[in-house]
This record gives sequence, C-alpha cells and structure tokens, in this order.
Amino acid sequence: MSLFMRKTVIAIKKETTYGNDATPTGTEAFLVKNATLTPIAGDSASRDLIRPYFGNSETIQLNSHAELKFDVELQSSGTAGTAPAFKDALKACGFAETVTATTKVEYLPVSSSIDSVTIDFYLDGVMHQLTGARGTVSLSIQRGQIPMLSFSFWGRYNTPTDAALISPTYTGFKTPTGPNSTNTPTITLHSVSLIMESLSLDVANNLVFRDLPGGASAALITDRKPAGSISFEAGLMASKNWFEEARSTTLGALQVIHGTAAGYICQIDAPNVQIQQPAYADSDGIAMLNANLALIPGTSGNDELKLTFK
Repeated sequence: MSLFMRKTVIAIKKETTYGNDATPTGTEAFLVKNATLTPIAGDSASRDLIRPYFGNSETIQLNSHAELKFDVELQSSGTAGTAPAFKDALKACGFAETVTATTKVEYLPVSSSIDSVTIDFYLDGVMHQLTGARGTVSLSIQRGQIPMLSFSFWGRYNTPTDAALISPTYTGFKTPTGPNSTNTPTITLHSVSLIMESLSLDVANNLVFRDLPGGASAALITDRKPAGSISFEAGLMASKNWFEEARSTTLGALQVIHGTAAGYICQIDAPNVQIQQPAYADSDGIAMLNANLALIPGTSGNDELKLTFK
C-alpha cells in the first residue's frame, strides 16, 4: 500500500504538563506547507569492533528525538482581539501571549516558563507524535511571495502507530494578502520610512535535547539571538546615512505593519535594531541597500521582538 505525501495532517496543542500527550484533535490542525519530518534524530555511535575480517560494526542509537519543520502563512485571526490559529506554536517558541479583548493579541519573548506542545503528524494512515516539543520560528515578508512563518520543532520520540487521518478544521487560518504598497502601508527603520523589498527575521532560539542518565528527556530553549536581514531602496545621505549608522553601532526601532482591515493586521516591532554591513544591490535597475539586522534587548530584556495581531 502506497502512502501519499499530500494526505498529511498536522495537529498541535499546548501541553498542561511537560511531555504529557495533550491529545490534539482536528480543531487543532494547522494549515501548513513545506512540512518535513525527521522521525528519529539524535546521537549515535559506531561500535567499531575489531574482528579478523573487513566489514561494518553496528551503530548504536544513543538517544532519540524527533524534529519537524513547516511553514504557516502569516495572517491574523480575522477578529481583532482573537489569537491567531498558530498561537500554541508561537508560545512553544518562547513567546508569551497577552490578549486585549476586541482589540489585539501581543506576543513577546520570555526567558523562562516556556510552553511545550504535543504535535501529531498524520501521514495517510501513519501517525508520528512529538511530545514535549519546543521550537524556534522565523518570519519572511518578501516582494512577490506570501508572508510566512517558518517553524522548527524538536520533541520526544514516540513509537509511530497506524492511525486513520483525523478530520481537520482550518477555519482559523485566514487567507493571507501579498506585500505591496496597499497591503503593507508602514515600514520604518531608525525613524525613516522605507520602500522595502524584503524582510526576514529569525528568533534563533538555541534548541537542545537533553536525555541524561538519572534525568528525564526534554527539549529545551537555552538562549536566543534574534537576527535578520532587510532590503530597501537606497536614498540620499541627507535622509539617512546608513553606513554611519552601522559604523557607530546606533540602535533604532523597526516597525512593519502588514494588513489594513481590523482582524487582519499583523504588526512587527523591534525597538533596538542594529544595522550591520549595509551594501548596495540592484533590483530592476533601482539602487537598493541590503543590510543584516541584530535585534538587541532593552534594559529589562524580553522585548527584542513583538508580534501584534489586531
């Protein structure tokens, strides 16, 4: 019997207790693309036995975890003050959620008490499960492409089973809009309004999987180093000398607002952004500046990046 890759359902649900199956159902199904599952990852070692003939020795799996990567379209919930459908994934990537009823839902990074999720990956009759999963996420807004969130999760390995596909409910995932002058009205960096071609931001959580004698296996986030890149139309030095900004290690705010209608607005704020290695590039004959970005925490920390859906 052949298994069809297109017949895949991924369901994700926040765990009450770390590593305990949260039992995701079809209402927790995620509408994703580019899903890649690594059912068994971890450390292994060859026995390297000495014998009176040539040949391999067995490799011993020393510890095991599972890894899953997928993309989700960046879009709000359709209702201001209602969390987006991918909320549990964001929280398991080290974000805390603050809901202002009927107005907005905000996500700011945290450095402790990070949520975990159970992920059920159904592939046409086979189910792989990751429990105690935590991850990292990046976002991309680029000319000619749908704005995306890219997730990468590590979790405990569980023995795969045969299981019928669950019936997914995708109503929480709204149709996205493309980035353009109408749909993306606000891009400012260091107090300058930009004409932007692309932006990528990576939370860059440091993921480790600990499975030591006498302990319990766990996926942990032990650090983060948020960074990114941006490409925008170059201008005169009178408007902003980006090269001097980079040379002097100046910090300034980044804000991007994508969407215009209530319930469909995604806002990105980074209050302390350092510009690095700005360089000219060509796009359709227009001079561009391409630069790397480093997102720096403020004096209180846990504020390098805020995602707001409103």
